[in-house]
Amino acid sequence: MSSTDILRYIDSIARDKEIDKEELFAAVETAVAQALARKYGIDDLELKLNRDSGQWVCNYEVALQDQGRILAQAVKQAIITKVREAERDVLYGEFEQKIGEGFIRGDLFDLPAGPLSVVFGLQARHFEYELDPGPSAGPISGLNAQTPSKGKNSFEDVFMEALVPIVRDAAWAKSLDLNVGYRVSSAEFEDELNDIKPPSDDSDAYFASLSWQPLDYLRVRTGFQRSVRAPNFGELFDGGGSAPQYFDPCSVTTVARRGPNAAQLRALCIATGLNAAQADVYVQTPGNQISITTAGNTALEPETADSFSIGLVFTSPWGGALENLQATLDYSRIKIKDPIIDPSPNVIVASCYNYYGTNPTFNPAHPDCQGIVRAGGDILFLSSPFDPTGNGLYPGVNAGEIKGDSIDLQINYGIRVPGGDLKTSLLLTRLLSSEKQDSPDLPLIDYSGTVTFFGEDLGSSAPEMKANLSAVYTVGNFAFDARVRWIDSMDNRAGAIFPGETSFTGVPSVTYLDLGASWKMGFLGNDSQLRIGVNNVTDKQPPVYAPNVQSGTESSLYDVIGRRIFGQIILKF
Repeated sequence: MSSTDILRYIDSIARDKEIDKEELFAAVETAVAQALARKYGIDDLELKLNRDSGQWVCNYEVALQDQGRILAQAVKQAIITKVREAERDVLYGEFEQKIGEGFIRGDLFDLPAGPLSVVFGLQARHFEYELDPGPSAGPISGLNAQTPSKGKNSFEDVFMEALVPIVRDAAWAKSLDLNVGYRVSSAEFEDELNDIKPPSDDSDAYFASLSWQPLDYLRVRTGFQRSVRAPNFGELFDGGGSAPQYFDPCSVTTVARRGPNAAQLRALCIATGLNAAQADVYVQTPGNQISITTAGNTALEPETADSFSIGLVFTSPWGGALENLQATLDYSRIKIKDPIIDPSPNVIVASCYNYYGTNPTFNPAHPDCQGIVRAGGDILFLSSPFDPTGNGLYPGVNAGEIKGDSIDLQINYGIRVPGGDLKTSLLLTRLLSSEKQDSPDLPLIDYSGTVTFFGEDLGSSAPEMKANLSAVYTVGNFAFDARVRWIDSMDNRAGAIFPGETSFTGVPSVTYLDLGASWKMGFLGNDSQLRIGVNNVTDKQPPVYAPNVQSGTESSLYDVIGRRIFGQIILKF
């Protein structure tokens, strides 16, 4: 997770959830500091995140660029916790949370290459909560529906980590270290409203990473991790619903209605509720939404994710102008087996009308066709014919898979220039794939290079390329900085869900420029400073596309505010 991603997430969450941004920054700083303190055994580690540049400042020499997994997990957990707290303030009449953790850390014994360091610990988390959404439980077009819920869930974990030095100062390795960890977690849930208490479920998570330094200036790192996520209370017991935008293959404006299977498609449209008199003139109402109601599923199993990474860390062996050159290059991939998935209405519709070759005979008895309910020509909602309650609910299921891989390049360079110091940093991310399969009978759909739209995984837009270039020029107590943020062009995600259709519009590449300056006011204390700047200097407007997330664009990815001037005074005594 890059510094720019962290700033963007915090800005988006603060705006969308109406959470004080400083609370999010503080939560992220605390979470990352605690995670690094546990890893390195440093009790007084302090960490600060620059609110404008996204750079981390630590009171110890910690290679933050090597801590991608720790940073990502700590940041996401901190933000999720704050979001849940904000939502509880609105929805829950009562919430109780108890968390306890204890661990022992130390060196077991000395190996030829150094001490074997270990951590053993226990953690217990217990939650009690109640949700009363009131009379507007849903479903409301454009909003997620919610139903009352009350229950308990608890997790009891046993964990250990070990740092094993294998080699020191050999001809083929300056150092070779192995880091391993294992966690056993037992989860219990209880639905107090419906008197349901399934048996406890145990799961194992583990990781192993290897760091090999063959040369003073080159280090190779690689790692494997098995992560496990147990189904949460909502996924097990709660119902709900949503009403995303959808695309109707039966509209006469679609490519499919003019294609080689037009006659079969027309017949299937009529069989799934389109009036025969409308079949040759029906045009989908723009911006229409399709309702779907979901149900909890007590048979859900934990989802498991296997991730692998390998990379290089280069530190300049030269002096002079290249003395402060550093670079990292990493490849990573992840695969989630049997993820907990709520059905995508658009994927169900596309499957019914044979966009994936899953209904080659255009049979109205196909499972994905049986739930389509039309009114006035348009699809009104989806109703599962397999719901034993007869209410047409779709349960969350363990199905399909999610996988992806990417390459990250970071280059840092600093040089002494007339009057001061210049430091630059380039972060480039290349997304190779981002695939999702909703069920075993459907194909993997690659969403890399696509921008999402309302109802299809908000916040999951996946540009194939992203780049951030920053530079800071320091002269005495003054610093001047510039940052360029670049986001690659993307196709509309609807085009990946409905292959062959051409009516969807994508977005061009976007570049933002931010400028700032700061003055360290030493006369008020070492950490006191005045900072001013301009974000989005060129007043770049967000790209407009259709279908979109909101207001014609994707507000969680693009700057929807425009040029803005800020000022900040930090005083510490």
